[in-house]
Amino acid sequence: MNARTSSAGKQAVRPAAPFPDAPAVLKSLGQFRSGQIRVLYIFPFQRLDKNRWEAWRQIDVELQLKKGSESSHSAAWRHPKNPAIELMRDRKIKKPASTTTPTLAQVDGTPANLAQVKITVDRDGIYQVRYEDLVDAGVELPEGLDPWELRLTNKGHEVPFYIVDHEDRSFDRGDYIEFYGEFSRAPKNPEAPDVYLDIYSTQNVYWLAWNQGQGQKMIEEEGLVLETDPSKFRTVYSFPSKVHFEQDRHFDRLGRYQKQIPRDHWFMDRGVFSSEKKDYALDLPDPDTQSDQPVELRIMLHGQTFSDSLPHTVEAFLNQRLVLHGSWFGQTPFLLSASAAQSINANTLNERKNTVTLVNRAPEDRVDNFFVNWIEVTYPRLLKAHQGYLEFTIPRDEPEGLFDFTISGFSTDQISLYKLGASKIIGADIEAIEDALGNRTYQVHFQDEVLTRNVRYVAVEEAAKLKPISIQPHEPVDLRDPALAADYVVIAYDSLLQSEP
Repeated sequence: MNARTSSAGKQAVRPAAPFPDAPAVLKSLGQFRSGQIRVLYIFPFQRLDKNRWEAWRQIDVELQLKKGSESSHSAAWRHPKNPAIELMRDRKIKKPASTTTPTLAQVDGTPANLAQVKITVDRDGIYQVRYEDLVDAGVELPEGLDPWELRLTNKGHEVPFYIVDHEDRSFDRGDYIEFYGEFSRAPKNPEAPDVYLDIYSTQNVYWLAWNQGQGQKMIEEEGLVLETDPSKFRTVYSFPSKVHFEQDRHFDRLGRYQKQIPRDHWFMDRGVFSSEKKDYALDLPDPDTQSDQPVELRIMLHGQTFSDSLPHTVEAFLNQRLVLHGSWFGQTPFLLSASAAQSINANTLNERKNTVTLVNRAPEDRVDNFFVNWIEVTYPRLLKAHQGYLEFTIPRDEPEGLFDFTISGFSTDQISLYKLGASKIIGADIEAIEDALGNRTYQVHFQDEVLTRNVRYVAVEEAAKLKPISIQPHEPVDLRDPALAADYVVIAYDSLLQSEP
């Protein structure tokens, strides 16, 4: 499908390189069932420089569908070679009567017998995987691979990603993909609210594959600052930022717990004993201490000692101000949190360094102890990058509409913007700011029409983009192949295997 445009009656002389460079652009969004999906962008305005614009009075668009182009393009991935059959051919094993070889049960929703790449991450952030990274890891990519045929999944769900391929529809040297990756958290379980981290590993695996249909892509979206009337947009100064603190330093078997529901057995330390107080340092970057939005504090505790008649009693202080108190019985978890009547003012917070102090109010002559599992703070945070990175959203309780964002605190003008799960935002204004001492920083300014309050953004410097902790090729395998017959399978750590299997 091609798009051809014509235009007439512009209000200004067209420059050599306006932005965008064409009044209409046709882009591919991917595949739905047997059909290709494309989006037609119409740009009635073109930007000449920071203060000058031009407009089209008329734009005519002609779409032409080339016969056979869709079917020939789709066939390449709809009928990939069956690796199990190819393996049988190589080993001269008689092919089964049916050419539809049964596949293994899917792992994370991805067929186990298809070529793919295992990408492992252990932090939240924007990850960049270059063509060269894959080659250096030993991945054999098909020559002339169309990057739009790449597909990224995690735990059975597709992950949208952004492609840079220099517009040649071939994934090769200099090309890369970017995606938002997360460390592994425990599945949400109302019966196990104390379990936040994955009990097996915080490392999270993303699967990159091809010849399995076009995956979800992040499109490019304009973030131009077009609206100058303050009455028609809402300016964002701060937003609710949730910070989770958890350090697994002490293990306890919790011998009184006999249920099958998962329980977190790792805690911050040996606990808070009778009449003891203990401090826990929290790093809260750039709090908006002038905000009228409250601070939410949640502390997950767990009793170690147990009594049916004598409760655990705790008081919690934030920067030496009493903010929470509570009591509970037994060797059980307990969530200490603020109610609406116990709201915490933002001016309670300090810049960066904050302290939560827990006091065990049991008398000194009584044996009592409870553990600290994790501490979670949601606070109003300024739109300011920390170490070249900021993940942010719109303010609490704001309705949908046009929002104006200015994020400061960057050390370079190489800044990327993303709307998570949807797009990479382009066309934002990036300005240098110099203070009285001559220190230069950069800020990025953009506007966005927000359609859902669940929207999340990331602003990140180029140097703050992350690399996976490992990239490993995953070769096709079919355990039903007679040539791979075995009596049993041994699964163990590499260090425990005395020899190669």
